[in-house]
This record gives sequence, structure tokens and C-alpha cells, in this order.
Amino acid sequence: MPDALVADFAVGALVAGSINNSIQAAPNRIVNVSPVAKVTRHAFRNFPLLYVIVALSIVSVIAELAAMASLFPLAEMAAGRAISQQSTWAKVAAFFSGQTPVLFFLYFFVSLLFLRVGTAGVVALMQARLFRQLIARFSANAFEAFVKHLSFKEIQEKTIGHFITLAGDEANRASQIVFALIKLIPTILLIILYFGALVIHSLWVGLAILTFLASAAVGLIGAFRLSHALGARQQAESRALNTFFMDALSGLRTVRGFNAEEYAASRYREMIRQYAKTCFGVDAVNILGRTLPALILLMAGMLAITFWFNEGAFAEHLSFAMAATIIILRFLPLVGQGLDTFMRLTADLKAGQNIADVVEIAERATLEKPSDQSRESLNVRRIEFDRVSFSYTDNTLVLKEFSALFESGKTYAVAGPSGVGKSTVVDLLLAFYPLSAGHIKVNGIELNKLDTRMLRSRIGIVEQQARLLSDSIRNNLAFGRQADEPELRNAVRAAQLEDVLAALPGGYDTVVSFQGSNYSGGQRQRISIARALVKSVDVLILDESTAGLDADTRDRIVENLKNIYRDRILIFLTHDKELLSYVDEVITLGKIETAPNDTTSTMVSETI
Repeated sequence: MPDALVADFAVGALVAGSINNSIQAAPNRIVNVSPVAKVTRHAFRNFPLLYVIVALSIVSVIAELAAMASLFPLAEMAAGRAISQQSTWAKVAAFFSGQTPVLFFLYFFVSLLFLRVGTAGVVALMQARLFRQLIARFSANAFEAFVKHLSFKEIQEKTIGHFITLAGDEANRASQIVFALIKLIPTILLIILYFGALVIHSLWVGLAILTFLASAAVGLIGAFRLSHALGARQQAESRALNTFFMDALSGLRTVRGFNAEEYAASRYREMIRQYAKTCFGVDAVNILGRTLPALILLMAGMLAITFWFNEGAFAEHLSFAMAATIIILRFLPLVGQGLDTFMRLTADLKAGQNIADVVEIAERATLEKPSDQSRESLNVRRIEFDRVSFSYTDNTLVLKEFSALFESGKTYAVAGPSGVGKSTVVDLLLAFYPLSAGHIKVNGIELNKLDTRMLRSRIGIVEQQARLLSDSIRNNLAFGRQADEPELRNAVRAAQLEDVLAALPGGYDTVVSFQGSNYSGGQRQRISIARALVKSVDVLILDESTAGLDADTRDRIVENLKNIYRDRILIFLTHDKELLSYVDEVITLGKIETAPNDTTSTMVSETI
């Protein structure tokens, strides 16, 4: 059933703890600026501290460059040569101390390194804190988009793994995109500054490194493409294994009933092994992309030493060579770090696209103006279905020209066997799906002209499969409402639930297990009925929600409901013939075959 699928999605997302209008596949190219820009803009708008992180990172890398550059005068003095009084370093030393001793430059070097390490530590702490906050925000935005803004059709088009992965793993990876960009800024700046320092001291060294980097970049294009492809595969495999995990856990009774435990375990083991293999592929590409250029450059250096080494020239420029070598050894890992960050960013682009769509949904929703009508302005007294037709697909009509009238002060039963469209009637009334044809009017107003949230606030639904959240009984009853103790107790009393709660050690604060597994089907149904009564609505609809009750309990609950709703609308969706004697009017849905692959429903109304 469609409603069961949606409920399974909601339960699955909560159990995963990770917690889009239709999300399209990312274009097959190395860099897609739009999702990266959207995600990054959203992060900086909601976490201004990111600007401080960028500023401190820049200060930190400038301190490092200044420290490393001070090695040049140190190396000159260590070699027994005085630095020129016209040089910048001599002027800096004169400004601070009036002389150019080795001690000054040592203090200068160590002080700058202290500043570099200190600011880097502060930046790391701030990044760690904001990284977790950003993951939480992206995950919360994703879940909110699923629950509040996606249509049922859009939800049903996706697997449960899609939603769990999007709210969990992809929220994590989208956050990594933001911080990868933040890391790239100081890294690129430091690379440029180091390169500039080398060029200033030796144009030939700078040109040689630039030539090497340009040739290496050509070879890395393939690595970028591979990283992006592996990232997309990683995402697909993550969704698949999450879906299988939740399906097996939710259907554990069936798995064990068919002695299929080994199949389920081995299948998941195979899927997670393949996922781990793909993750390693992403890591391997990133590591090789970071280290291979440095190894190639070092090999080139070894060849240069072998064929062009001149001992006299080397001795003359030893101090420069040593200082330049130290800087190059720092420069190369920086280039590798930048490449690694960029390749990780390309691997996460698909996740960035999906989270960007979620962010866009959340931002668009905040800009939408709420309805001017208050929820209390609608008091549902009359509901009319006028020749309503509907199909979930293009081939099969679930309802065909269904007509019915529901008015306050009456109790109704929509009767018929399973599969004739009883639940669909409720789905259409609650505007979960658009009509294929016909009209639904509430108090004479077309359904599509009413505020959907306002309408739903006035209608209560009790499902056959009672869905409980892994939360306290109290919160499952209130379900977000500010219900006081008397309201809860009156609802519990009407649902014949007092003895059940009295036997619980925690009473109303007892936590419900996964899918309410610590309660029987009948107890879950009674909790669901009490929850609907707490909502205090104009229309209460019970969808086969007394099927798990014994006859005596069912009769008492039905009598209580009829008494509470004597001036409102009470509707039972049922195939239980015994319930028909309790209602004022029976609306019977039955199947008729009109064409191959076309199952339609007709309605016969009968007053009791």
C-alpha cells in the first residue's frame, strides 16, 4: 500500500538516526559550480563564524610563509656571509633590534612558527565544531524537506536508502565540500606565496616547478574524472545497502520465518564489502593524486643531479640550495594537499547537488508567506465527493466517479473488501495526491482552494498499521501538540488504554521500541486512537483501526467515539460487517471490471 511505504520511509529515517523536489542526476563533468555555490552560500549565511575561520587561516599561512622565508638570511649567516644592508631582511632586523644577529632571526622564525601553530590549532577547533553543526543542519534540512515538502508521489519514487543516505552520508559529504573549499583558500594562497618566494630568489627554479605542475595537471584530469565517477558509484551503493538494511530489519519476522537469515546476512556482507571497495578506490585516487606528482618531481631532481651536478656551483650556492630545498619540501605537500582536497571535492559533488536541492527547498519554504487564514477559521461541517476518479498510475483507476456526502452529526462506514480504494478516499481528502477527475468540496469550498495544513489540522486519521515513533508514550500521544494532563487522560480513557499504561513501569514516559514492537497490535491501535482524540478534530477517520481489538474492547471504544463525535463527523473505513450496525450510513465500495487492467470502484450508499 502507498501509505505503508511512506510510513516505512519515515520510520526508517528515524531509526537510521541520520537524521528535493525530484533530485536530478548531476551532470557528467568534473566541476558543477551551482551546487557547490548553493551549499557554500547557505553555510556562510547561517554560520558567519566561517568568515573568521577563513581570515584566521590566511593569517596563519602568511605567518608560515614569513617564517620559512626567514630561513634565507639564516642560511646566509650560517654559511658565514653577511646579508646585504640594503635587503628587506636587514631593514626588518634594523627596525626591530637595530642589528642583524642570528639570534634575532631565530627568535623571528620561532615566533612566527608559534603564531602559525597557534592559529592553525584555533582554526582546527572552530572547524571541528562548525563541521558537526553543519552536518546537523544539512541533515535536519533534508528530513524537514522530506516530511513537510515532498509529495507522496515523489517519496514513493525513491527507495528508503535514498532518504537515509541523503540525510546522513550525503549531509556529511556536503559539509566536507564546504570545509574543503575553506581549506583550499589558504592552501592555494600558501602555494602561490611559496611559489612567488622561489621565483624571487631564482627564476629558473620557479619556471622548472611551474613546467612540472602544468604537465602534471594534464595527467590529473583523468584522475579528477575517475574520482567523480567513483563518488557517484559510492553514493548509489550507499543508498542500496541502506535500503536493504532497513528492509531486512523491518521485515525481520519474515526473514526468520523463511529461515533466510543467512541469505540476508551474506547479501548485506557482499554489499558492504563492495561499498568499502569503492570507498577505498576514492581514497586511493586521492592519495595517488597527492603523492605521484611529488615522486615524479623528486625523480626529476635525481636525474638533474646525475647529469648536471656541479660541485663548485653547488658549494657557492649551498645556503640558497638548502633554504630552497626546505621550502620546496614544504611546497610539494601543499600542492598534494590541494590536489587531494580538490579530488575529494569532485567525489562529493553528487552529494553536493542533492543537498543543494534540499537547501533550495528549505529556503524557498521560508520565503513562502503563511496563509492569512488561521487554522481555527475552518470548522469542517460538510465534505462532498463529486464524481471523483483517481489512479496511482496511468493504467489503473483506483476510484471511478466516486460520489459521497459526509455531514456533521452522523457516523459513516465506507465498507468494502481490501483494495477497492477505501484508504485512497482518505488520501485524496487530505490532499496527499491530486485528483485525476472530479471535485472534493469542504463546506462547499473546492479542496484546492483551501490551506492544506489548516484542513489537515481539522481531520484526524487512525491507520490500520499504527505508526509509533521511538519516543515516550506521552510524546506519541501529543504528537507535537501542547496537550495537558487531563486531555491525555481523557483520550486514554476513551481508547480503553488506562490499564495498559498503568501496568507500565514508566507510565506515560515509557519509551516505545522500534515500530512499537514492545506493544501488541491492538495496543498500538489504541494508542493511535488516543492520539487522534488528543488532536480534537472535526472529522475522525478510522481506517481498519479496530481490526486488532477483541469484540468487547472494540464495542466500548466505538461507543465512546460515537458519544464524543455526536456533533461532528465520524467515519469508519472497514470490511468488518459487525461495525456497520453502529453507523448511520454505509457507503459500499465494490469492484467492477470495465476493461483489461482497469479496476474501478463504484459506490452504493445506504442509510441504516
